[in-house]
Amino acid sequence: MGYLHGKDAKEAPDVKDKRRIGAIESVKSLFNGFMEQFGDTDCQTITGCDWSKKEDRERYFKEKIYKDKCYKYVEYVIARCLDQRAAMEQPK
Repeated sequence: MGYLHGKDAKEAPDVKDKRRIGAIESVKSLFNGFMEQFGDTDCQTITGCDWSKKEDRERYFKEKIYKDKCYKYVEYVIARCLDQRAAMEQPK
């Protein structure tokens, strides 16, 4: 989101720069939408896998949890980023 809002900038924006504020609002919206959709952002919570445990890491791959869970999370984030890009490219 930061890239989308600052891609044409020549330098880092000031604290009150509209691009910086837009990036912060976009990230906030992405985060809140993800929370609404999936209930959490913590990997262990949303996958049900404790990555410090070998049996959970093995189960993640054996049961292909990434297909049922992680792919949906990545798709959601990419779709929101594309939505944001499209909104920014619309003439005003």
